[in-house]
Amino acid sequence: MNARTIDDATWQFAQERLLEQWSPEQISGHAAISPETVYQRVYADKRAGGVLWKNLRCHNQPLGWCLLPT
Repeated sequence: MNARTIDDATWQFAQERLLEQWSPEQISGHAAISPETVYQRVYADKRAGGVLWKNLRCHNQPLGWCLLPT
């Protein structure tokens, strides 16, 4: 599955886990979604004005620790 073809229930599960501070790697271990897909969806949400990126563990680390696109 890629970022465009995951079902709504899987993405809903991923969003709920992100809000609980789960990492994309942890989410992928419990659902049929890759960590990369989670990151792609989170960054798309950020570009659309969303706040899921704020729940990534590395969002407030020193520059270079986690490369978030702006």
